[in-house]
Amino acid sequence: MQSIIREQKNYYKTLEKYAALVEESLKEQAPSFSGSLRDSIKSEIEFNEAGTANVSVYMAEHGNYINEGVNGTLLSRGSRFSYKDKMPPISALQGWAKAKGINPWALRYSIYTKGIKKNPFVERSFEDGTLDRMATDIAESVWTDFYVAFDDKKINK
Repeated sequence: MQSIIREQKNYYKTLEKYAALVEESLKEQAPSFSGSLRDSIKSEIEFNEAGTANVSVYMAEHGNYINEGVNGTLLSRGSRFSYKDKMPPISALQGWAKAKGINPWALRYSIYTKGIKKNPFVERSFEDGTLDRMATDIAESVWTDFYVAFDDKKINK
């Protein structure tokens, strides 16, 4: 991997910059009652044998449910996730219900039947044009690395 980073220095630095930026933006936009979702968001850059980079962003599983919502048994929220035969765990709801002064058992039943309205924090993280800038900057960094490598080979002949 070190040789890939050395050969694609600008590309790697650009990926690092945007991985950190995306991670920070997701953390800012994620709901934060307990902080567990925000704390779980991490980015990682991996290279395969061919030198192709993969930037991955990970978060706790419940982040997907919050972002996309969940269909209830009686009300559809247009989500790919649905409650069918199991209610949400009471342990996951008790802290929030107590803070809001809500009966956790009633909250559990309400979520089961009505679902969870989506909170598209992932989409909000990219509303500022980050993806467009990222694509442009990555393309420029690849060309810069290519030019530097080409120029080095031409000079070293």
